[in-house]
Amino acid sequence: MRYIKIQNVYRLLKEAEDNYVPCLLLAPTGYGKSAAVHYFYRRKATLELSGLHGKLDAMPDINSIRVGTIIIDNISFIRDEESKQYILSLFDHPEFHMIVIGRGRMPQWLMTKLFDRNYVLIGEKAFVLNTSHVKAFLENYHLHLSEADIKLLTKASRGFPVSVMAMCGHLLKGEKIQEFAQGLGWEDVFSYFKEHVYRYLPPDVRMFYLKMGVFKKFDSDMAKVITGFDYVHSIIEYSLDVGHFVTLDEHGIWVMRDEFVKFFDWRRGLEMTPEDVRAICIAGAKYYEDKQEDVLAIKYYQKAHQRNDMIRILKNNAKRRPSLAHYKELEPYYMNLTDQEVRSSFYLNKGICLVHYFLLRNNESHYWYQELIGNKNEIDEYEYQIQMDILQLYLHFSSPRTLIENFTQLCCESQHYHLSIPPIDLTLAMPSLMNGGVDFSTYLTVDDQIWHNLSSSLIDLYGDEGKGLILLLQSEKRMICDEKPHYEILRDLCEASELVNHGRQLDLRFVAAACITRMHIFDGQYESAEKWLRTFQDSLVDKKDERLKMNVEAFATALKLYVGDEQAARHYLSIAPNIQEGLYMLDNYRYLITIKAYVTINELQLALDNIHFLQSYYKRKNNIINTIILQFIESIILYRLGNDHFKEVFQEAFRKAQKFHYVYLIAQEGIAILPILEASYDKSFDQAFYKHVLQETRKIAAYYPENLSYIPEREIHLTNRETEILGMLTAGLSSDEICQRCRISYSGLKKHNRNIYRKLGVKSRSEAERMAKRLHLLAKDAHPWD
Repeated sequence: MRYIKIQNVYRLLKEAEDNYVPCLLLAPTGYGKSAAVHYFYRRKATLELSGLHGKLDAMPDINSIRVGTIIIDNISFIRDEESKQYILSLFDHPEFHMIVIGRGRMPQWLMTKLFDRNYVLIGEKAFVLNTSHVKAFLENYHLHLSEADIKLLTKASRGFPVSVMAMCGHLLKGEKIQEFAQGLGWEDVFSYFKEHVYRYLPPDVRMFYLKMGVFKKFDSDMAKVITGFDYVHSIIEYSLDVGHFVTLDEHGIWVMRDEFVKFFDWRRGLEMTPEDVRAICIAGAKYYEDKQEDVLAIKYYQKAHQRNDMIRILKNNAKRRPSLAHYKELEPYYMNLTDQEVRSSFYLNKGICLVHYFLLRNNESHYWYQELIGNKNEIDEYEYQIQMDILQLYLHFSSPRTLIENFTQLCCESQHYHLSIPPIDLTLAMPSLMNGGVDFSTYLTVDDQIWHNLSSSLIDLYGDEGKGLILLLQSEKRMICDEKPHYEILRDLCEASELVNHGRQLDLRFVAAACITRMHIFDGQYESAEKWLRTFQDSLVDKKDERLKMNVEAFATALKLYVGDEQAARHYLSIAPNIQEGLYMLDNYRYLITIKAYVTINELQLALDNIHFLQSYYKRKNNIINTIILQFIESIILYRLGNDHFKEVFQEAFRKAQKFHYVYLIAQEGIAILPILEASYDKSFDQAFYKHVLQETRKIAAYYPENLSYIPEREIHLTNRETEILGMLTAGLSSDEICQRCRISYSGLKKHNRNIYRKLGVKSRSEAERMAKRLHLLAKDAHPWD
């Protein structure tokens, strides 16, 4: 069969040959490395050596070699010291053009020689087949498919050459292309792996991946527990050399490659009994349970058909506070319970009630709450009363008076019965920063006595944390309403931060850090804001509160959007929850940042669709702040789309904000909302409030001219000279220095500067520097004049 030339691979082999430097080809088995080399050197004399069996199959006397090109295949398997020394000696002879083929990572013992001779590297990505390659491959078999079918085959095979070859074989048998989407053809690939990789692996390495492939992701400690091997590190190091079976993610977790997960699943089915696999799943479930990773523990208890253990995990999950519980992730398991099982335990009953509540299924939540009344199975009288009171707090956030009454009652009961109260998610009441069911707008409508009662109850229950929460509520309200000088608000926030920083609730510490960060943002102190947030992020490194970390990620993204960081927006969208797949109350804040990220990358219709999806939810929950924020973002989108309805939407939101004096709900959008604010004045607006908002919005606009803005890179076309001068401007060179280096006059420099500023849409050197970084117009640390 004729080899299908892959242009990138061919080009790099040619580059290595033309410069007479070594070439290293690294990719797992089946990517066509050897085939590419044989095709390239098909008309040239070469010496081919292989290390498949741990040492070279031949080591001819170096002085007797009469060819110029030496190909060493399967170098990843070589462990023999004599073979290594022989290869190193070959590299010492510059008359030899060395081609080295490996399946894993670069051999460390060869690294110095490769670097010394300026080697060319051809990695895995270069071998992946695209639709053009697949089409040529098919035509070589006289198979002519439609463009749609070729795309389907390319996707199903993932561009993996051996997989494409196997699928071609099935097509020649008359099988349907659509069957490839269900995995047809992969068993042929697995047979190939078995013959070319698996049979050469030591028995302990095989057993290691047969067991750990059940989980796909693992750390070294888990691997020791599951396999019983105390030399896990050596096994992983070996597999990285010979096959690159795993990769290390940013959290230090080993992740098996998808094709190897499938292969070892296949081999496990042939080599292990169901009882063997069940024992592996139970061992993994127990490991995850010890680590308090409920979602993974219950997943593997289910695979092992351990229903009692699954139910035990669900009960323990329901005993935790909601932000640390996993109601969204564990919903399928709660839904799998029978009504009898739910009623048999107070905690299962409570858990399923909160599952429905947080997933906004009010009728179902109400039903199971009614079932919970009087359900004292597996709980004593006092604990039952406390748990019911706490549940009331979550289910009645929409009424400030009811909430405060519940807090007061809880406080009295805890003092009367001398009971300690478990931690409660106090910040459910602060959704402008976290993810709750109500916002403090509702608290502005109650009288001072209710505020006093709330403060007293929180302080009685939680001491300094309760006092800190009250101060945070008041400070955030003053910050949004711009009621006090900023330095006074910042002072109060720092005091609140001190009160909560030594407590048990990480989310309160985040609220404090986030409020201080926002205060710095409003004052144009972006670097100080970054510093505060970074300090808090560093404190989370060893914490297990994943939901809080996701909220912090969302807040960090919101911070970057002020400087128009499109890369941060795209990254966030890749990990953000999908609003269209259903709402979850504790993802509330993340949804808002998702919409702002869409605006930043100019996906305006997607942002608008998500706004409409969220609006009904916020109205049902009486979430005034987020309803107003959504309307302001909607007006920005409509304005950019040229829809005159933007005025009506803006004015309605403005009147709501005016009612509560929410200055910074508007001003925080800065440059994005300024033209709308200026164009939408209405006589019904309070003139003093409007002027106040306009003044603060102009400040934010001046601080962050790229906020929520989008400029396509294709619109920026700088000449080579303009790019050179822009690099000097951003590096801080003076005008005289630039003129001297470029050998141009001052008037010539001014002309170049005007052209640069015009093309970038900026008015100053500092703005030009920010825009250049944002659009990646200059390579990092590049100095084009050097």
